[in-house]
Amino acid sequence: MTHDRAWPTASQYLKAIQTPARAFTDPVLRAAILVRDRWGLPQAAEGQNAIAYPAETAHGPIVVRCFKRLPVHAAQRYQALSAAPHEVSPGFARCRWVEDGISVAGSRWPLVVMERIDGVPLGAFVEGHLRSPGDLLRLADRWRELMAELADATVAHADLHQDNVRITPDGTIRLIDLDAVWLPATAHLAPAERGHRAFQHPQRTREGHWDQWVDTFSALVIHLSLTALAADPQLWTHHHGENLIFDGADFLRPELTPIWAQLASSPNPQVRDQTTLLAEFCRRTAHLRTTLETFLLTGTLPPAAAWSAAELATDDVNDTEWWWNDRDDSRTSEAADQTEGTVPPDDWWTTAASQTPGEIEAGSVSRAGQLIPGAASPPAKARDRRVQEKDALRVVLIGGVVAIMIAAVISWTLVLLRFN
Repeated sequence: MTHDRAWPTASQYLKAIQTPARAFTDPVLRAAILVRDRWGLPQAAEGQNAIAYPAETAHGPIVVRCFKRLPVHAAQRYQALSAAPHEVSPGFARCRWVEDGISVAGSRWPLVVMERIDGVPLGAFVEGHLRSPGDLLRLADRWRELMAELADATVAHADLHQDNVRITPDGTIRLIDLDAVWLPATAHLAPAERGHRAFQHPQRTREGHWDQWVDTFSALVIHLSLTALAADPQLWTHHHGENLIFDGADFLRPELTPIWAQLASSPNPQVRDQTTLLAEFCRRTAHLRTTLETFLLTGTLPPAAAWSAAELATDDVNDTEWWWNDRDDSRTSEAADQTEGTVPPDDWWTTAASQTPGEIEAGSVSRAGQLIPGAASPPAKARDRRVQEKDALRVVLIGGVVAIMIAAVISWTLVLLRFN
């Protein structure tokens, strides 16, 4: 089956999901208790590809992701993640693909159930520990270990940035938003996502490079940022909400923007060495077949072709829109940071994996894996217009109620004055 119909809107999903027993086809989801906002409506975090609804179930706290459009090869990718959980890093949030998982306006649509991580986004954790350099250095060490673990498992997240990395209360690092994950079984199924400009090599955000080493650049950016901030918390002045300390413009002009000079004078020699390494990486192609661990152990880059932002047209360099191509930004609701627990191991997470990694790799894909013609939508830098309209409607309704109450008070006051 190809999803050639128009996908449900935010308001249609909202209407359907308020009655889980009727909306969902999975028995566990039918019994789910949705987390609600102060208006009594289901909390929702809306991104480019999907709307995420946090809920409580018998299997623990989860997030239900309902798609506004289907990410390229989403079914195959999530089925591969579910079918081989032991081959994938435990750093990944657990996930489960549910074909025909939700009924909206008489039609059924696929969804993904994600483990809801008990933790805070990397950026928030860093900001809260700027005065604790030891905590940042320990986090940098754990980051290095997690990246080595992913490399050993021959998998890559492919969209590492400050909001897709969560830190749990015990200091464990977990990774969410798995729409672009690279796995051996899906190596031939490249995603549309190209990553966040403040964490990716500019060649990748422009050309869409994707392979098992795709995390190396962003892994180095994050490790260097943590180590540098531990040595000099004043570097946090370069943080603007969408990054740690680097921005895409810094990668386009290595060693020429202010951040590079500050890092080159860091009191920590490791910071200075890694800064030189990152600057050189920016001048090389993004297609380096190496890992963060190799970088840190050898302090050198493998031979590779040179690359320069000068290869881009001037209009491309000045136009920031292409950086955001297919980026999923879901930090526009209270639900974005709703993280109240982890889901214990359970067979329910794998029952939907109807295909093995071998079948997926061989090209035997589920019916939900069809690419939707013309399904692309513009970059999401703010909440969807429909959500804004919903909020405006709430304001109008509240204003109306308040006006009626004021009018009633005035009327009763006039009545009392008249009889007195």
